[in-house]
Amino acid sequence: MNRMISLISACLLVSALAYGEEAAPAAKPESLMIVKIYDHAKKPSLKLVNDAEYKTLNDEIVQEAKFWDKAMMAAEKAWKADSATSKKTFPKSAIAAKKISVVQKGLTDPAKASTKLSDMEKSMAEDAKADEQRLKERKGKSGGNAARRKTDDNKADQERASLLDSARSLFETKLSELAGAAGGAAAEPVNPPEPAPKKKGKK
Repeated sequence: MNRMISLISACLLVSALAYGEEAAPAAKPESLMIVKIYDHAKKPSLKLVNDAEYKTLNDEIVQEAKFWDKAMMAAEKAWKADSATSKKTFPKSAIAAKKISVVQKGLTDPAKASTKLSDMEKSMAEDAKADEQRLKERKGKSGGNAARRKTDDNKADQERASLLDSARSLFETKLSELAGAAGGAAAEPVNPPEPAPKKKGKK
Protein backbone atom coordinates (compact mmCIF):
# COMPACT_ATOMS: atom_id res chain seq x y z
CA MET A 1 0.00 0.00 0.00
CA ASN A 2 2.72 2.44 0.97
CA ARG A 3 4.63 1.52 -2.19
CA MET A 4 1.57 2.29 -4.35
CA ILE A 5 1.11 5.67 -2.67
CA SER A 6 4.77 6.50 -3.30
CA LEU A 7 4.43 5.58 -6.99
CA ILE A 8 1.31 7.75 -7.36
CA SER A 9 3.05 10.68 -5.63
CA ALA A 10 6.07 10.32 -7.90
CA CYS A 11 3.85 10.30 -11.01
CA LEU A 12 2.02 13.40 -9.83
CA LEU A 13 5.32 15.16 -9.15
CA VAL A 14 6.68 14.34 -12.60
CA SER A 15 3.44 15.52 -14.22
CA ALA A 16 3.53 18.76 -12.25
CA LEU A 17 7.12 19.41 -13.28
CA ALA A 18 6.37 18.66 -16.92
CA TYR A 19 3.33 20.93 -16.85
CA GLY A 20 5.39 23.66 -15.24
CA GLU A 21 7.99 23.47 -18.00
CA GLU A 22 5.33 23.63 -20.70
CA ALA A 23 3.54 26.51 -19.02
CA ALA A 24 6.69 28.61 -18.62
CA PRO A 25 6.48 31.61 -20.99
CA ALA A 26 8.90 31.61 -23.94
CA ALA A 27 11.69 34.19 -23.96
CA LYS A 28 10.70 37.36 -25.78
CA PRO A 29 12.55 37.62 -29.12
CA GLU A 30 15.06 40.44 -29.48
CA SER A 31 13.69 43.47 -31.27
CA LEU A 32 15.74 44.57 -34.28
CA MET A 33 15.56 47.61 -36.52
CA ILE A 34 17.04 48.81 -39.79
CA VAL A 35 18.57 52.29 -39.60
CA LYS A 36 19.99 54.64 -42.19
CA ILE A 37 23.23 56.37 -41.22
CA TYR A 38 24.64 59.42 -43.01
CA ASP A 39 28.41 59.87 -42.63
CA HIS A 40 30.44 63.08 -42.76
CA ALA A 41 30.24 63.03 -46.57
CA LYS A 42 26.42 62.76 -46.41
CA LYS A 43 26.74 59.27 -47.83
CA PRO A 44 23.99 56.96 -46.56
CA SER A 45 24.38 53.36 -45.44
CA LEU A 46 21.98 50.87 -43.88
CA LYS A 47 22.57 48.80 -40.77
CA LEU A 48 20.66 46.18 -38.78
CA VAL A 49 20.88 46.91 -35.04
CA ASN A 50 19.22 46.04 -31.75
CA ASP A 51 18.04 48.58 -29.17
CA ALA A 52 21.39 48.71 -27.35
CA GLU A 53 23.36 49.23 -30.59
CA TYR A 54 20.94 51.95 -31.67
CA LYS A 55 21.50 53.75 -28.37
CA THR A 56 25.28 53.48 -28.82
CA LEU A 57 25.07 55.04 -32.29
CA ASN A 58 22.99 57.93 -30.95
CA ASP A 59 25.40 58.42 -28.03
CA GLU A 60 28.30 58.66 -30.51
CA ILE A 61 26.48 61.38 -32.45
CA VAL A 62 25.79 63.33 -29.25
CA GLN A 63 29.44 62.96 -28.20
CA GLU A 64 30.62 64.11 -31.63
CA ALA A 65 28.54 67.28 -31.37
CA LYS A 66 30.35 68.26 -28.15
CA PHE A 67 33.71 68.47 -29.93
CA TRP A 68 32.50 69.57 -33.38
CA ASP A 69 33.56 73.23 -33.28
CA LYS A 70 36.95 72.54 -31.68
CA ALA A 71 37.69 69.74 -34.15
CA MET A 72 36.75 71.96 -37.08
CA MET A 73 39.04 74.75 -35.85
CA ALA A 74 41.91 72.32 -35.26
CA ALA A 75 41.47 70.76 -38.71
CA GLU A 76 41.40 74.16 -40.42
CA LYS A 77 44.55 75.22 -38.57
CA ALA A 78 46.37 72.03 -39.61
CA TRP A 79 45.12 72.48 -43.19
CA LYS A 80 46.60 75.99 -43.40
CA ALA A 81 49.87 74.82 -41.86
CA ASP A 82 50.32 72.14 -44.53
CA SER A 83 52.17 73.46 -47.60
CA ALA A 84 50.20 71.10 -49.85
CA THR A 85 46.86 72.67 -48.90
CA SER A 86 47.73 76.07 -47.42
CA LYS A 87 46.71 77.95 -50.58
CA LYS A 88 43.32 76.23 -50.76
CA THR A 89 40.29 77.09 -48.64
CA PHE A 90 39.40 74.49 -46.06
CA PRO A 91 36.04 73.07 -47.27
CA LYS A 92 33.96 73.25 -44.09
CA SER A 93 30.71 72.88 -46.02
CA ALA A 94 31.82 69.48 -47.32
CA ILE A 95 31.87 68.05 -43.79
CA ALA A 96 28.42 67.18 -42.51
CA ALA A 97 27.35 66.01 -39.09
CA LYS A 98 26.47 62.33 -38.84
CA LYS A 99 22.77 61.53 -38.77
CA ILE A 100 20.75 58.41 -38.05
CA SER A 101 17.12 57.59 -38.78
CA VAL A 102 15.01 54.48 -38.28
CA VAL A 103 13.84 52.94 -41.55
CA GLN A 104 11.97 49.98 -40.08
CA LYS A 105 11.62 48.65 -36.55
CA GLY A 106 9.88 45.83 -34.73
CA LEU A 107 11.74 43.06 -36.58
CA THR A 108 12.05 39.87 -34.55
CA ASP A 109 13.27 37.24 -37.03
CA PRO A 110 17.05 37.75 -37.59
CA ALA A 111 17.08 35.82 -40.88
CA LYS A 112 14.16 37.75 -42.36
CA ALA A 113 15.58 41.04 -41.06
CA SER A 114 18.93 40.31 -42.71
CA THR A 115 17.22 39.50 -46.02
CA LYS A 116 15.19 42.71 -45.83
CA LEU A 117 18.40 44.67 -45.16
CA SER A 118 20.08 43.13 -48.22
CA ASP A 119 17.07 44.00 -50.41
CA MET A 120 17.10 47.59 -49.17
CA GLU A 121 20.85 47.93 -49.74
CA LYS A 122 20.47 46.62 -53.29
CA SER A 123 17.67 49.07 -54.01
CA MET A 124 19.68 51.98 -52.56
CA ALA A 125 22.72 51.06 -54.68
CA GLU A 126 20.58 50.93 -57.82
CA ASP A 127 19.11 54.37 -57.07
CA ALA A 128 22.59 55.83 -56.53
CA LYS A 129 23.80 54.33 -59.80
CA ALA A 130 20.80 55.76 -61.68
CA ASP A 131 21.43 59.23 -60.20
CA GLU A 132 25.07 59.06 -61.25
CA GLN A 133 24.10 58.05 -64.78
CA ARG A 134 21.62 60.93 -65.07
CA LEU A 135 24.32 63.36 -63.95
CA LYS A 136 26.72 62.06 -66.60
CA GLU A 137 24.04 62.39 -69.27
CA ARG A 138 23.34 66.00 -68.33
CA LYS A 139 27.04 66.87 -68.58
CA GLY A 140 27.30 65.13 -71.94
CA LYS A 141 24.47 67.19 -73.48
CA SER A 142 26.25 70.57 -73.13
CA GLY A 143 28.04 72.02 -76.17
CA GLY A 144 31.73 71.98 -77.13
CA ASN A 145 34.17 69.17 -77.60
CA ALA A 146 32.41 66.37 -75.69
CA ALA A 147 35.36 63.98 -75.46
CA ARG A 148 37.81 66.60 -74.23
CA ARG A 149 35.27 68.15 -71.89
CA LYS A 150 34.48 64.72 -70.40
CA THR A 151 38.16 64.07 -69.71
CA ASP A 152 38.65 67.50 -68.12
CA ASP A 153 35.49 67.13 -66.03
CA ASN A 154 36.52 63.69 -64.79
CA LYS A 155 39.96 64.96 -63.81
CA ALA A 156 38.52 67.99 -62.01
CA ASP A 157 35.94 65.82 -60.24
CA GLN A 158 38.63 63.38 -59.09
CA GLU A 159 40.85 66.18 -57.79
CA ARG A 160 37.97 67.81 -55.92
CA ALA A 161 36.83 64.48 -54.48
CA SER A 162 40.37 63.78 -53.28
CA LEU A 163 40.59 67.25 -51.70
CA LEU A 164 37.29 66.80 -49.87
CA ASP A 165 38.27 63.33 -48.68
CA SER A 166 41.50 64.76 -47.26
CA ALA A 167 39.59 67.50 -45.42
CA ARG A 168 37.11 65.03 -43.94
CA SER A 169 39.88 62.66 -42.92
CA LEU A 170 41.76 65.50 -41.22
CA PHE A 171 38.62 66.60 -39.39
CA GLU A 172 37.86 63.05 -38.23
CA THR A 173 41.42 62.69 -36.94
CA LYS A 174 41.13 65.89 -34.89
CA LEU A 175 37.70 64.85 -33.65
CA SER A 176 39.06 61.49 -32.53
CA GLU A 177 42.02 63.14 -30.80
CA LEU A 178 39.79 65.53 -28.86
CA ALA A 179 37.34 62.82 -27.83
CA GLY A 180 40.19 60.52 -26.84
CA ALA A 181 41.91 63.21 -24.79
CA ALA A 182 38.65 64.01 -23.00
CA GLY A 183 38.05 60.34 -22.27
CA GLY A 184 41.57 59.90 -20.95
CA ALA A 185 41.24 62.91 -18.69
CA ALA A 186 37.99 61.58 -17.32
CA ALA A 187 39.48 58.14 -16.68
CA GLU A 188 42.65 59.45 -15.05
CA PRO A 189 42.40 59.22 -11.24
CA VAL A 190 42.59 62.47 -9.38
CA ASN A 191 44.93 62.46 -6.41
CA PRO A 192 43.32 63.99 -3.33
CA PRO A 193 45.11 67.04 -1.93
CA GLU A 194 47.53 66.32 0.85
CA PRO A 195 46.28 67.44 4.27
CA ALA A 196 47.83 70.61 5.57
CA PRO A 197 50.39 70.03 8.34
CA LYS A 198 48.96 70.48 11.78
CA LYS A 199 50.16 73.46 13.72
CA LYS A 200 51.96 72.58 16.85
CA GLY A 201 50.20 73.96 19.88
CA LYS A 202 52.04 75.87 22.56
CA LYS A 203 53.12 73.79 25.52
